[in-house]
Amino acid sequence: MERLAGDSMIKNNKGFTLVEVLTAISLLALVFLMASSIYFLMEKQWNLQLDQVQDQSNMRLAMNVLTKALRSADHVDFPDNHTMIINNNDVYQFNAAHDSLEKNGQTIVNGLSNVTFTPGENKVTIKITGENAKGNGKETLMTSIYIERE
Repeated sequence: MERLAGDSMIKNNKGFTLVEVLTAISLLALVFLMASSIYFLMEKQWNLQLDQVQDQSNMRLAMNVLTKALRSADHVDFPDNHTMIINNNDVYQFNAAHDSLEKNGQTIVNGLSNVTFTPGENKVTIKITGENAKGNGKETLMTSIYIERE
């Protein structure tokens, strides 16, 4: 029995065929595409959540500032439902042009859609509305502060 030279060459060949290499490259590309799409989806979600946290933080900060000022006040006036004057000295006002809460003309909180003061007989209701930076909706924070009359 005679051996062919090509037969021994095939048996001693230790490598990958073109089909195997192309299959491996295709599978790696598919895995990479799936991983990158998951990464970009998670990054988008992260940024959305970060914006929501920032918006909620701005609303809480504004509410804390206003309630602290109102609780320490001896006298409060409300010229309109977007302005509160504490002790005839400090003016808290919502600036719709800049979406901000201002104290004596200085911005103290940005990123608010609306701030309203609703005075009652023995209470003041503060309503703060913030719009998501992406425009995906609005959130509202509201509280009532009861005032003691002397």
